[in-house]
Amino acid sequence: MILMQKFGSAYIGGDSVVPGATYDFEGPDAPPISLGSTVPGKEVQWVLAGGTLIADCNLILNVGWDYLNHFDLVFGKKIVIDGRDYKVRLLRAGREGRLSDWTNLLIVVRDQDFLLNWREAKSLGIDQDKDDPRLKICWGGDQLGRCNYVYFNDQAPNFGWRPVLELPNLNGGAIRNLIGKDVLVRSRKGITIEGIIGDDTDYDLFLYGGTIINDAFKLEREPKFLTFNQDHIVVNRAEVLAIHPWDLRLEVHP
Repeated sequence: MILMQKFGSAYIGGDSVVPGATYDFEGPDAPPISLGSTVPGKEVQWVLAGGTLIADCNLILNVGWDYLNHFDLVFGKKIVIDGRDYKVRLLRAGREGRLSDWTNLLIVVRDQDFLLNWREAKSLGIDQDKDDPRLKICWGGDQLGRCNYVYFNDQAPNFGWRPVLELPNLNGGAIRNLIGKDVLVRSRKGITIEGIIGDDTDYDLFLYGGTIINDAFKLEREPKFLTFNQDHIVVNRAEVLAIHPWDLRLEVHP
């Protein structure tokens, strides 16, 4: 199951643009790029992958890594979209036993290439070449599953900005405040459940309308994480990695 949401819009110099817009500016006076409130007809479509939301296409083309860094869009900054808090950054390479954001996206999308729009442009990332820091990582173009490198100051029509949104992690906070709210609950082993928190104890969460997102889920692999009880799912809080706010009204289906 592919979980997607549609909200937020990209902006150039304060003006909202449709996804895939071209950045026709150079020099120190080039207008800023940002993400902000949703403008009808210019919404961004996001794919849930690896616990983050990744844009389904490059939102702005013809922009270089150094411009994005100048606007604090590379390594991550906190933003607000439609009253909700997020952290926006570029795609991150794999590290410390974790998969890259791009690999997580491929795992979710699999053979539905139309959700990636990867052939149109290369998507810039955070990381750099270990031997030459001027070379910055990117994905897409003519190599779906492999990364490549481009110079930090290259600005060309086939380079683009595909942002990643990190969702707030509400785990460890006051769960009582979340009762009746739509959430995503992620286990330490990678299972994700979508649902509405109905109640909680010191040990368990009760999710109503719960849906298990991972297609490869097998109950025997996570006996400590959840159990099924008539109309709800009981989640062991000790096995919860993250609880993310999730507005069901924003969902779209491919």
